[in-house]
Amino acid sequence: MLLGELRHRMKNLLGITQSMAWQTRTEGRTAAEFREDFMGRFNALIEAEDLAFSDHNGAGLTALFERILAPFRNDRASIEIEHGPAVELPSRALVSLSLIFHELATNAVKYGALSVPGGQVRVRWQVVGHELRFTWIERGGPAVTPPTQTGFGSNLIRSATSYNLGGRAEQHFAPEGLTAEIVMPAPSI
Repeated sequence: MLLGELRHRMKNLLGITQSMAWQTRTEGRTAAEFREDFMGRFNALIEAEDLAFSDHNGAGLTALFERILAPFRNDRASIEIEHGPAVELPSRALVSLSLIFHELATNAVKYGALSVPGGQVRVRWQVVGHELRFTWIERGGPAVTPPTQTGFGSNLIRSATSYNLGGRAEQHFAPEGLTAEIVMPAPSI
Protein backbone atom coordinates (compact mmCIF):
# COMPACT_ATOMS: atom_id res chain seq x y z
CA MET A 1 0.00 0.00 0.00
CA LEU A 2 2.84 2.39 0.86
CA LEU A 3 4.59 1.61 -2.41
CA GLY A 4 1.35 2.26 -4.29
CA GLU A 5 0.95 5.65 -2.60
CA LEU A 6 4.57 6.55 -3.37
CA ARG A 7 4.11 5.57 -7.02
CA HIS A 8 0.92 7.68 -7.19
CA ARG A 9 2.71 10.72 -5.67
CA MET A 10 5.66 10.37 -8.03
CA LYS A 11 3.36 10.14 -11.03
CA ASN A 12 1.55 13.31 -9.90
CA LEU A 13 4.83 15.20 -9.34
CA LEU A 14 6.20 14.16 -12.70
CA GLY A 15 2.93 15.16 -14.35
CA ILE A 16 3.06 18.61 -12.72
CA THR A 17 6.70 19.00 -13.75
CA GLN A 18 5.95 17.97 -17.32
CA SER A 19 3.04 20.41 -17.47
CA MET A 20 5.23 23.24 -16.15
CA ALA A 21 7.88 22.48 -18.79
CA TRP A 22 5.37 22.38 -21.66
CA GLN A 23 3.56 25.52 -20.55
CA THR A 24 6.60 27.67 -19.79
CA ARG A 25 6.72 30.02 -22.75
CA THR A 26 9.65 29.66 -25.18
CA GLU A 27 8.69 32.06 -27.99
CA GLY A 28 10.98 35.06 -28.22
CA ARG A 29 13.05 33.99 -25.21
CA THR A 30 16.55 32.72 -24.66
CA ALA A 31 17.31 29.31 -23.19
CA ALA A 32 18.57 31.06 -20.05
CA GLU A 33 15.25 32.92 -19.63
CA PHE A 34 13.30 29.69 -20.08
CA ARG A 35 15.55 27.88 -17.59
CA GLU A 36 15.18 30.66 -15.02
CA ASP A 37 11.37 30.60 -15.19
CA PHE A 38 11.12 26.82 -15.22
CA MET A 39 13.63 26.32 -12.39
CA GLY A 40 11.86 28.91 -10.24
CA ARG A 41 8.59 27.01 -10.61
CA PHE A 42 10.35 23.68 -10.11
CA ASN A 43 12.04 24.91 -6.92
CA ALA A 44 8.68 26.15 -5.59
CA LEU A 45 7.31 22.66 -6.21
CA ILE A 46 10.26 21.08 -4.36
CA GLU A 47 9.83 23.43 -1.38
CA ALA A 48 6.10 22.69 -1.19
CA GLU A 49 6.64 18.93 -1.34
CA ASP A 50 9.36 19.14 1.31
CA LEU A 51 7.08 21.15 3.56
CA ALA A 52 4.10 18.88 2.92
CA PHE A 53 6.01 15.89 4.23
CA SER A 54 7.75 17.59 7.14
CA ASP A 55 6.39 17.73 10.68
CA HIS A 56 5.21 21.34 10.62
CA ASN A 57 2.80 21.15 13.58
CA GLY A 58 0.28 23.79 12.51
CA ALA A 59 2.79 26.24 11.09
CA GLY A 60 2.13 25.07 7.55
CA LEU A 61 1.10 28.38 6.02
CA THR A 62 3.68 30.48 7.84
CA ALA A 63 6.42 28.05 6.85
CA LEU A 64 5.10 27.86 3.29
CA PHE A 65 5.21 31.62 2.78
CA GLU A 66 8.59 31.99 4.48
CA ARG A 67 10.12 29.33 2.22
CA ILE A 68 8.45 30.23 -1.05
CA LEU A 69 8.95 33.99 -0.74
CA ALA A 70 12.51 33.95 0.69
CA PRO A 71 14.23 34.13 -2.73
CA PHE A 72 12.19 37.24 -3.62
CA ARG A 73 13.07 39.26 -0.52
CA ASN A 74 15.69 41.89 -1.22
CA ASP A 75 15.28 43.00 2.41
CA ARG A 76 13.02 42.01 5.31
CA ALA A 77 10.67 44.94 4.66
CA SER A 78 9.99 44.11 1.00
CA ILE A 79 7.63 41.23 1.81
CA GLU A 80 5.48 41.26 4.92
CA ILE A 81 3.78 38.04 5.98
CA GLU A 82 0.83 38.70 8.29
CA HIS A 83 0.41 35.50 10.26
CA GLY A 84 -3.15 34.22 10.27
CA PRO A 85 -4.61 31.27 12.12
CA ALA A 86 -2.72 27.98 12.17
CA VAL A 87 -4.31 25.95 9.38
CA GLU A 88 -3.35 22.41 8.43
CA LEU A 89 -3.69 21.75 4.71
CA PRO A 90 -3.22 18.58 2.71
CA SER A 91 -0.04 18.30 0.65
CA ARG A 92 -1.91 18.87 -2.62
CA ALA A 93 -3.17 22.23 -1.34
CA LEU A 94 0.32 23.23 -0.15
CA VAL A 95 1.77 22.41 -3.56
CA SER A 96 -0.91 24.44 -5.36
CA LEU A 97 -0.51 27.42 -3.03
CA SER A 98 3.24 27.24 -3.45
CA LEU A 99 2.96 27.48 -7.22
CA ILE A 100 0.33 30.23 -7.03
CA PHE A 101 2.33 32.47 -4.71
CA HIS A 102 5.56 31.78 -6.57
CA GLU A 103 3.86 33.12 -9.73
CA LEU A 104 2.58 36.20 -7.90
CA ALA A 105 6.08 36.88 -6.51
CA THR A 106 7.73 36.32 -9.90
CA ASN A 107 5.36 38.82 -11.52
CA ALA A 108 5.94 41.30 -8.68
CA VAL A 109 9.70 41.12 -9.37
CA LYS A 110 9.27 41.49 -13.14
CA TYR A 111 6.50 44.08 -13.32
CA GLY A 112 5.15 45.01 -9.89
CA ALA A 113 6.09 46.26 -6.45
CA LEU A 114 9.27 44.19 -6.13
CA SER A 115 10.65 45.56 -9.40
CA VAL A 116 11.63 48.86 -7.76
CA PRO A 117 13.40 49.86 -4.54
CA GLY A 118 10.92 50.54 -1.75
CA GLY A 119 8.12 48.45 -3.27
CA GLN A 120 6.33 46.19 -0.82
CA VAL A 121 4.20 43.07 -0.85
CA ARG A 122 1.93 42.03 1.99
CA VAL A 123 0.45 38.55 2.16
CA ARG A 124 -2.10 37.37 4.71
CA TRP A 125 -4.68 34.71 5.29
CA GLN A 126 -7.82 34.45 7.34
CA VAL A 127 -10.77 32.17 7.82
CA VAL A 128 -14.07 33.84 6.99
CA GLY A 129 -17.07 31.61 7.54
CA HIS A 130 -16.34 28.40 5.65
CA GLU A 131 -13.65 29.98 3.46
CA LEU A 132 -9.90 30.32 3.75
CA ARG A 133 -8.92 33.63 2.12
CA PHE A 134 -5.42 34.59 1.03
CA THR A 135 -4.72 38.20 0.12
CA TRP A 136 -1.68 39.44 -1.82
CA ILE A 137 -1.26 43.22 -1.86
CA GLU A 138 1.42 45.12 -3.79
CA ARG A 139 2.17 48.78 -3.14
CA GLY A 140 4.97 51.21 -3.98
CA GLY A 141 5.69 49.79 -7.42
CA PRO A 142 5.16 51.22 -10.89
CA ALA A 143 1.65 52.21 -11.94
CA VAL A 144 -0.34 49.09 -12.78
CA THR A 145 -2.35 48.52 -15.91
CA PRO A 146 -4.36 45.36 -16.56
CA PRO A 147 -2.56 42.92 -18.87
CA THR A 148 -3.76 42.77 -22.46
CA GLN A 149 -3.34 39.01 -22.68
CA THR A 150 -3.37 36.10 -20.26
CA GLY A 151 -0.02 34.42 -19.67
CA PHE A 152 1.03 31.10 -18.16
CA GLY A 153 1.16 32.52 -14.63
CA SER A 154 -2.40 33.83 -14.70
CA ASN A 155 -3.65 30.57 -16.17
CA LEU A 156 -1.76 28.58 -13.53
CA ILE A 157 -3.19 30.71 -10.72
CA ARG A 158 -6.73 30.37 -12.02
CA SER A 159 -6.59 26.64 -12.77
CA ALA A 160 -4.70 25.65 -9.59
CA THR A 161 -7.20 27.59 -7.50
CA SER A 162 -10.32 26.20 -9.15
CA TYR A 163 -9.19 22.66 -9.96
CA ASN A 164 -6.82 21.78 -7.10
CA LEU A 165 -8.22 23.95 -4.31
CA GLY A 166 -11.91 24.02 -5.27
CA GLY A 167 -11.88 27.79 -4.97
CA ARG A 168 -11.57 30.97 -6.99
CA ALA A 169 -8.89 33.54 -7.77
CA GLU A 170 -9.44 37.25 -8.34
CA GLN A 171 -6.86 39.79 -9.44
CA HIS A 172 -7.52 43.53 -9.24
CA PHE A 173 -5.17 45.73 -11.26
CA ALA A 174 -5.54 49.10 -9.54
CA PRO A 175 -3.08 51.86 -10.52
CA GLU A 176 -1.50 51.79 -7.02
CA GLY A 177 -0.79 48.06 -7.21
CA LEU A 178 -2.06 44.55 -7.74
CA THR A 179 -4.34 42.96 -5.18
CA ALA A 180 -5.01 39.24 -5.58
CA GLU A 181 -7.37 37.13 -3.53
CA ILE A 182 -7.29 33.34 -3.48
CA VAL A 183 -10.33 31.77 -1.81
CA MET A 184 -10.80 28.09 -1.02
CA PRO A 185 -12.97 26.02 1.30
CA ALA A 186 -11.61 26.23 4.85
CA PRO A 187 -10.34 23.02 6.42
CA SER A 188 -11.25 22.18 10.01
CA ILE A 189 -9.15 24.27 12.37
